[in-house]
Amino acid sequence: MTQAEETTASTLPSPGEAHSLRDRGLIASCIVLITLLAWTYLVHLHRPLTSPAAGDSRMAGMGMVMDRPWGAGDLLLTFLMWSVMMVGMMALSALPVLLLFARMHAQREGGVAPAVPSFGLGYLIVWLAFSACATAAQWALHQAALLSPTMATTSTTIARWAF
Repeated sequence: MTQAEETTASTLPSPGEAHSLRDRGLIASCIVLITLLAWTYLVHLHRPLTSPAAGDSRMAGMGMVMDRPWGAGDLLLTFLMWSVMMVGMMALSALPVLLLFARMHAQREGGVAPAVPSFGLGYLIVWLAFSACATAAQWALHQAALLSPTMATTSTTIARWAF
């Protein structure tokens, strides 16, 4: 083999490395796509909430009118809002760990194991659980009349403490 052939052969990835690069690209693409979809949805939700004609019932754009007791639909929409927001903010933070986890499994087993999507799903479940807690807290604040229909605090004590 000539020196030129050796140089070319040494710069090409081995079959295992090419497989690993493809897996990392797929994982990164999926996470970026999920993040972009979440942010697109949040921007879509934000538009009707900030229109000048919306008045005090700005949450009506999401199907939520907050000057009445919450129903199951309101809880579901609030949970959906929190969930999409958490996915939009936290999915990219999982990317380095998912890539590391995938590389570790690829080296050990010769390919990406089903444990990698399971690991990502577990991360997502943790943030969905947080979204459920945030929804419950928001509902409790609404029930205690500590939030206005525009979702602003009605308590000066809380406002001073939080800000």
